[in-house]
Amino acid sequence: QQVSEDVPYIPFKQWGRAKGVYRSGVKLNFHGPLDMAEARRLLDVFDNNMFATAWVTSTLLEAVQYGAAPKPSDNQLLLAINAFANYHDKNKPYNTSTMSFWPQVYNDTLKYWSCAPDNLVNAFGMMDEVPLPLIEAFLKLIGLSNLVDEIDFLMKDKAMFLQAFHIPPDFDDTFVNLGLGSILYQLRETFPSAWGLWNNQNRNLTSVFDALKKYAYRPFSDDPNLNTIDPRTYFYMRSFLDQAKSQGRDIALVPTWIQTIDELRTDFYLGVAMPFQLNNVDVTVSANTIFGMTSAVLSGLVNPQILNDPVLAQIYLNTSSLLAFEIKTNFSDRPDLALTYYPSQIEFYWFVSRTLAILETAHRKRPFPVMEPVYTLLKEAAEHEMTNSIVSKAKSEQTEEVYFDDFLGDGDVTHANKSLVD
Repeated sequence: QQVSEDVPYIPFKQWGRAKGVYRSGVKLNFHGPLDMAEARRLLDVFDNNMFATAWVTSTLLEAVQYGAAPKPSDNQLLLAINAFANYHDKNKPYNTSTMSFWPQVYNDTLKYWSCAPDNLVNAFGMMDEVPLPLIEAFLKLIGLSNLVDEIDFLMKDKAMFLQAFHIPPDFDDTFVNLGLGSILYQLRETFPSAWGLWNNQNRNLTSVFDALKKYAYRPFSDDPNLNTIDPRTYFYMRSFLDQAKSQGRDIALVPTWIQTIDELRTDFYLGVAMPFQLNNVDVTVSANTIFGMTSAVLSGLVNPQILNDPVLAQIYLNTSSLLAFEIKTNFSDRPDLALTYYPSQIEFYWFVSRTLAILETAHRKRPFPVMEPVYTLLKEAAEHEMTNSIVSKAKSEQTEEVYFDDFLGDGDVTHANKSLVD
């Protein structure tokens, strides 16, 4: 469902909805007794993020490209792409295609642009307007007494959450946008208006690759701006790094956030900071970045000569090697850490498979040399460990029907306090 007109936020009545975005909601993973499971199912906050709309738009176009599906209307596409104008990083003194997850808003006092989830911020504000004991009494009245402790926790850590929401641009949204542009470029004769609008917004694609070179995680560097990383990342990644170190290989990887430690020290007071003041490496963000780079080159959206840049070629190969390594080792047996922002393993496999699919096609048409080892790495991991993992997760209640149970609901219990997971 796409929002056709801006809808204002009205406390206790409706969430704000930005024109052009597709519906997505923020849910907390309430789990345990049945009332908590019901709260998880029913409660969400409408979220005006760029990522969901870019993904919906991309999949609609891919369905046309690969599946002969009905074409989305020009109005659908133009609404979405017009919305994306609010997500470009406006703190740069030049046109840039680095993107933020939430729309940027100008702070006239600080003279700086920052982004935050307006509806989530407003949700905390609503709880400030109603006394907490009254909220708790209401929850008990409607049978959600187990939710009281969760509300207490949220309110006690409200300041931490509100601070963590003010995030910098990121490589995930940036390269999802680049991947969308690659599809539009290939379909430019079918959707000339949509392609023209996207192209007009993204006149400086070099900015994306310049940022990637500047902000890449370099664990063996002596520069704290490059080698500092979230301990969760190091914990799951250490075997990969130990292997590289023993082989004498330098490493450069795609991080999540487009911000250094030095920049953080200034930007923090301007309302833009990495959550917990540290960067991280999420393998799903890495997978989306590799797809964006691969599709941009193979589609002709960007000059393939960019991969002649030794730094970009290193990031491309090293990050692809990390993807293959984590697939082969079951995410180093810590998928909860490797999939920092995307708990679903199946979703990660899909993201990697998208890249492998376009490399497979290119492989039959003489790929660019630097892509050959990436193709080999991903193909081997996908055909063996990834396939085995997917097959092992398949469940069947009837002979010819198969489904995949992911993480949601695994913590739920019956009235007898027994797990719902076999």
